[in-house]
Amino acid sequence: LVLMERAGEKAFDIIIKQFPDRKYFIVLAGFGNNGGDGMVIARHLKLAGKKVIVIFPDEPTGRLKADPHHQLQIIKKLNIEYYSIKDQKAKDIVKKWQERDCVIIDALLGIGINQEVKSPYIEVIEYFKHITTDVVAIDLPSGLIGDSGAVLTEPIKAKITVTFQLPKICHYVTPASLYCGEVKTVDIGIFPNVLANIGIRTHLIEDEDLKAWHKKRREDSYKNLFGHIIVCGGSKGKVGASVLSGLAAMRMGAGLVSVVIPTRFEQKINNSFPEIMTMPYGRDTLMTLNKGAAEYLLTELENIKNPVLLIGPGLGKNKDTTEFLKTIMKNSEYPMVLDADALNIIAENPKLWDCMTENTIITPHPGEAARLLNISTEQLQSRRLEYATTLATSKKVTVVLKGKGTIVSSPNRGAFIAKAGGPALAKAGMGDVLAGIIAGLLGQGYSPLRAATIGVHIHAKTGDILQQTLGEEGIMPSDIIHNAPKTLKNILDYDTNN
Repeated sequence: LVLMERAGEKAFDIIIKQFPDRKYFIVLAGFGNNGGDGMVIARHLKLAGKKVIVIFPDEPTGRLKADPHHQLQIIKKLNIEYYSIKDQKAKDIVKKWQERDCVIIDALLGIGINQEVKSPYIEVIEYFKHITTDVVAIDLPSGLIGDSGAVLTEPIKAKITVTFQLPKICHYVTPASLYCGEVKTVDIGIFPNVLANIGIRTHLIEDEDLKAWHKKRREDSYKNLFGHIIVCGGSKGKVGASVLSGLAAMRMGAGLVSVVIPTRFEQKINNSFPEIMTMPYGRDTLMTLNKGAAEYLLTELENIKNPVLLIGPGLGKNKDTTEFLKTIMKNSEYPMVLDADALNIIAENPKLWDCMTENTIITPHPGEAARLLNISTEQLQSRRLEYATTLATSKKVTVVLKGKGTIVSSPNRGAFIAKAGGPALAKAGMGDVLAGIIAGLLGQGYSPLRAATIGVHIHAKTGDILQQTLGEEGIMPSDIIHNAPKTLKNILDYDTNN
């Protein structure tokens, strides 16, 4: 009951701050604790001089749990009107107040549900889903499952979601997160030791993670300490992809970067990008890497210190590139980032999974991940966290599932979800940059999970920062490359500057 009082009061504080001039409020209250929170909010709104009614899915008498029943007795004493959704008077008031720019507070269902919403709740959701006014969800929009990004029942879409103590998975994993609006997390006084003992395995990526994990360079550093990134790709028409990856790796701190490409493309890179070394192979007629290129690379790797392989950007998918990938993977155990066409080749050659080590990171977009799992893209997108976790644990690799709320899933360390990142990153070449950033971090000695998590956060946050000046449409992959170091520096210098 104390936690309910705190939750309701803290939610009221946010609501009144967000809508100080609104006069009319409709609280949708369920029969459980979420409804109890809603009734506490209704009480505070009434005492603040607002017009407020409470609407239940049905007549509440005899259906409320103990604490919500206690709250009902209080609102009765304050003469707060309450109705069942079945009452015509409730609908008449809603229609009148909608014209007066009311605010709807969704306190029907909390984090306890794990299945599709049924009667009598579904009637309330269906009725209010089509009312065009601002909605504040309490804990989560009713109809979502707290520990999943799946949507089992389409909820009332919120402008703001007020949640308690910790954010929930549904707030940041799509498609559920698309219904949550701005998420505000408030402290209601749950003891830290209680949270520590829950065994949480899903985390948001925060600036504090990067500050805690950052590896400060020693004074007598030299380039071989920070990895030699070998980018394998660059076929006809796609040379730029491997260049973007290589430049991103170097900007993120890699000591050396080389690009393995067909000889005919070497001069183009040498003339324009002097920072990147080339490892050309084949005659001028060769358009893509092949088995011979793989054998050449394996020989060269024997003399390279601290190599990390990045295979996929601009690689192309054909018989030759398939043989290239097979030969490399079957004959090396170097740390590896697999992206783009490398993943499409693996989807058609699943035995290659057996060649991967725990130092492998894969960075699929939803379509590539769906092919790896032999499911539809729609299936994957409906349960992004579950499928990312399945892929990581079953294949024993670190998975970066790209998209809104990019997910980094580890075989045995849980998952990290990106808060940053948006539609500005939906552009060709952005994935090549991300793969390069991650490879650059892997070469500097970060674990696969930390390299992937840091890389995702820097990439996404840089996009958010640039979006403020360039807009959603105007950001180029090269903009991310040039500004990513500044993003990392600002995160690490925050305490000093403030």
